[in-house]
Amino acid sequence: MLFITGVEKGLHCRDSDGQSYANIMNNIFISGPSTSVSAFTRGNANFHAYVQRNYYDPNRNGVLDGWELSQSTDNYSGVDFQAKRYDYPTVKTLLAPLDAYAKVIAGVGASKSRDNVDTQLINQVKSLGKSGALISDETVSPWSSGGPIAGGTAPKDTDGDGMPDDWEIANGLDPNVNDAMQDKNGDGYANIENYINSLV
Repeated sequence: MLFITGVEKGLHCRDSDGQSYANIMNNIFISGPSTSVSAFTRGNANFHAYVQRNYYDPNRNGVLDGWELSQSTDNYSGVDFQAKRYDYPTVKTLLAPLDAYAKVIAGVGASKSRDNVDTQLINQVKSLGKSGALISDETVSPWSSGGPIAGGTAPKDTDGDGMPDDWEIANGLDPNVNDAMQDKNGDGYANIENYINSLV
């Protein structure tokens, strides 16, 4: 999903001088209040793209009522259309654009607990074009910073390795040994990475 907050933003194809190859599939583009461009800009014959099910809502009326972009040079800014998808790695499940919108609204963010910045951005997207701004300087945000951060009590971590004792015990680790960088389960990730990934 791309919420277009700037005047000249969208998916830039960058006036490619060299050859570029891309699959552009199942995206949703929503214009913000300052947007005056289409979903795709600055394409040319050097940008080769397989396109599929891209949805665009440019009218900024507070309702998700756009349309699926047809394959035309106007909609895709003059790219060179490809009939066959490039054999690039893809996600396990490719959601329909409107399903992707709902999933992003429900669960996007740096952690399960959204902070003030997450909430502000999600509210802008949910306005469907009525609010939103490109903020390039955090001192002009509503809080003159990244926003307040909720406090709390850190869980007990006897060995100080960044993984709580309860989590270590539940995952077969020793809470008295700093083993953050070891790989107990052999999955190729350090223990600390598995802990961090379990939080989201």
